[in-house]
Amino acid sequence: MKNVISILPPRLGGLDMLMPIFLEMKLRSDVYIEVVIPNYQLMDQLKRDRYLEYKLESTVDKITVIETNLKIK
Repeated sequence: MKNVISILPPRLGGLDMLMPIFLEMKLRSDVYIEVVIPNYQLMDQLKRDRYLEYKLESTVDKITVIETNLKIK
């Protein structure tokens, strides 16, 4: 089994591009995917989009939310 850790970008738009990659990885090999969400605001945005939240939770193995002080420009 291979481990994959992905840190999501500060907006949900990046998750739309990552989901097909995660799905393909799950279909083609034995991987463990952990997604790191860099702040709670992004998690709140995700909870408003129920379809995207469902797809993420059904595809990845673990979701970790951390609060960071990083400013991404």
